[in-house]
Amino acid sequence: MRLLEYKNEIKDTLWLTILQGLNYIAPLLVLPYLMVVLGADGYGKIGFAQSFCQYLMVIVDFGFNYTATKRIAIAAGNQKEIDSIFSSTIKAKTILLFGCTLIAIIVSFLPRYATYRGVIYVMFPMVIGQCYSFFWLFQGLGKVRVISIVNLIAKFSILPLTFIFVRDFNDVIVAAWIQSSVYVLTAIISIFIIYRKKMACYIPASKEELKYSFSDSFPLFISAAATSVYTALFVVILAYFSTEAIVGNYAAAEKIMRVACYLIWIPLSQAFFPKISRLCVENREKAIQLVNRLMLLVALVMSAIGVILIVSSSLIINFLGESYQNCEHLLKMMAFVPLIVGISACCGQFGLIAMGSDAQKQKFRNIYLIAGCVALLLVFPLSYFYEDEGTTIAMVMSEAIVCVMMIYSYVKMIKE
Repeated sequence: MRLLEYKNEIKDTLWLTILQGLNYIAPLLVLPYLMVVLGADGYGKIGFAQSFCQYLMVIVDFGFNYTATKRIAIAAGNQKEIDSIFSSTIKAKTILLFGCTLIAIIVSFLPRYATYRGVIYVMFPMVIGQCYSFFWLFQGLGKVRVISIVNLIAKFSILPLTFIFVRDFNDVIVAAWIQSSVYVLTAIISIFIIYRKKMACYIPASKEELKYSFSDSFPLFISAAATSVYTALFVVILAYFSTEAIVGNYAAAEKIMRVACYLIWIPLSQAFFPKISRLCVENREKAIQLVNRLMLLVALVMSAIGVILIVSSSLIINFLGESYQNCEHLLKMMAFVPLIVGISACCGQFGLIAMGSDAQKQKFRNIYLIAGCVALLLVFPLSYFYEDEGTTIAMVMSEAIVCVMMIYSYVKMIKE
């Protein structure tokens, strides 16, 4: 089987890569500007608030980006079923949003995080926007290009305001407000499109449907929450033990690495996840062959990204300025993460989730649960003694543990 058999998915991937690239252009233009203008201290506050809100966004998403997407993809053509999934998912996410609001208020009043309080409040609309952006609906219906264009419009409409209104360290709150406004605008445009195109209609969700939505997504939520321990919560933990400047160095290095990584993975995942979900039902062997070929492609590309990070790290840091000098060392330490993430994502998301049964979903959850627990055991002592370098070591080790367990579980699954 050749990848060329999936011309539509490859075409979608290419389009999404272009769109994803454009989606990253605005942040990539804004990111170094914020780092330079705000300095490590100011960007440390932005990085902390973003990471904290991203963790809350994981709670709001609750794994629906996979379970609701898969259910809608399978229900293609059955509008009544799509409306039912749509409605129960919205209701579930709204309930979770209320819980996240309470968490944000409690954390903002903890004495150690008092310096971040204003930034947390201003960036919290990110969570609200994420709740009502409906990416899972667009992806399940095979309209990921639409939501990517919506996101593109929001970013290019709002993020350039950064260059006008953010001038120095004192504009941290303004910078945070601009960042969060992108998510709100994306949600508003998404709701408008869904209403005008009649893509789905809200109907009263039964308790049984709501309960099923939560139970179906719970394993993925646990895995996502555990993953976020070392993708988002690490910054929050590091902030407890160190200064805003040190947080800024770590947040900047990780942001650069993750952007390079997700630029490739997200379009590929968006285009092929629904296809693999359907293909597995029709022809399991072809689905396995497709996943294996995609894994090889991802491994090659992510390896190239790692080399680029190592070679260009000094140039990146020289551009950002003296307050980010430790970022060069951190970037080199993180250079292997894209390869590790790419392989584990293929095995996990394409393999265990798109192709797997409920039992495989449980394994997927358990892998991240184990890795999350190990990550917490690692990050506290390493961050306390070695600050940003210790946090980086904990992150790399956590990602490696996930990768090894994902490969083992995927290989075991396809041999059954």
